[in-house]
Amino acid sequence: GVGAEQSRDGTRPSVDEPKDGDGKVTKVFFTALSIRADYTTPPNFHSGRAIVCVGEVRLSSNYVAGAAVQAHKLVAVDVGVSMINRRLPYLIENYGLYRDHSLSASEFGEEATVLLASLRGCSSREEALLLLGF
Repeated sequence: GVGAEQSRDGTRPSVDEPKDGDGKVTKVFFTALSIRADYTTPPNFHSGRAIVCVGEVRLSSNYVAGAAVQAHKLVAVDVGVSMINRRLPYLIENYGLYRDHSLSASEFGEEATVLLASLRGCSSREEALLLLGF
């Protein structure tokens, strides 16, 4: 019979020699800081807006050619999600969220003038989010 360590053609397979491409390692690192994703629902859906803030994201991996399984490491730090199911005029929201001070309050009426004045006094984006109802 044929032994466990010998193939049918009589040669012994070598476990120490890698196949072509096996064993090559590629190290991948990706870091992103202060990410903000702003999602607004399409006009034909119920109005809403979501803002995802991530302080830091790190992705690292060692890709090994020919390996059956790959491992990845993903770390996200200081993650926050703010959502609202009603909408103010887009320009007013952006004024508060992104500090766009080029907006004239007189374009939106008395209620908007009071809100914009309050937004001017906000010391942080989080404070503006709360004031806008997120």
